[in-house]
Amino acid sequence: MDNRTRPAHSALNGKVFRHDDVFWKTHFPPLGFRCRCRTRALTAKQIAQKGLKVLSGDGDMVEKIVGVGRDKTPMSVTGWKDAKGNIHFTDSGWSYNPGEGQKEQLEGLLFQRAAKQYSGCEGSSFALTGGCAGRRAVFASILKELQSGFNKADYDSFVKNVLEDVRYPVNKTLAGCVDLQVYDFLAGKGIEPTTPHIWIWKDRLLHSRHAKVKDEEKRAKHTVNIEEIYNIPDAIIYGQAFFDTNNATILYLFDSVVGGKENKAIIGVNYRKNGINEIVTIDRMASGSIIGLRQYEKTR
Repeated sequence: MDNRTRPAHSALNGKVFRHDDVFWKTHFPPLGFRCRCRTRALTAKQIAQKGLKVLSGDGDMVEKIVGVGRDKTPMSVTGWKDAKGNIHFTDSGWSYNPGEGQKEQLEGLLFQRAAKQYSGCEGSSFALTGGCAGRRAVFASILKELQSGFNKADYDSFVKNVLEDVRYPVNKTLAGCVDLQVYDFLAGKGIEPTTPHIWIWKDRLLHSRHAKVKDEEKRAKHTVNIEEIYNIPDAIIYGQAFFDTNNATILYLFDSVVGGKENKAIIGVNYRKNGINEIVTIDRMASGSIIGLRQYEKTR
């Protein structure tokens, strides 16, 4: 450090966080224009020898909206709150990790290569014959690895920020990944996802909280609550799944009790929209109203 080091940056000098800590999602250098901050990897032995303390950003990351530029365009800036209550924000526009986007790109390439190797083995009729058993096992393990890498904390943070302020500048976030059963089913319909990621957009999230139905009673039935929105990633992993033959989308269902009545929250994912797996429906319906209808085919 020297006399040109910004105070907000020098305050972070010597701080140690685990490599997978949430802190690095927004505070990986550079933290601003002409930032000279650097990171260094340390072993547990080196940390002990130097007497360093490993900190955590879990629960201590703070976001605020600031106006940027002449027109004061709203932008989210993230800071880390230390033990003394001091908050260390990045410079405006620098609350991100440059490698995060690359992670999704690399996962997409891995998925595409694995899917190419798996091609021709989709569905239960081929899964256990010849070399398909091995290829299916490899593809399944890759999909599980991608699912395990999904960060629920990022999703929760996005939901919280969007619902608190519609001006929140981030437009989308990951809500989950496709699983093997759904992939097999879609392949049987001639639909082969080109990416494992399932995205939710800000406008879809906001629309789900304000269903455009004139009748107030019907609007109350179709407007999902906040708990249901937070449960969307779990629905994608554990919920029932049906194929809507009218719209060629997968509907993920999970139980929800509203006003003492059992309902099904519905998450509709379009796996063929511009190469993006996108959530296009967030709704609610009476429990059991899908099961048995010819329009819907059980997927898993």
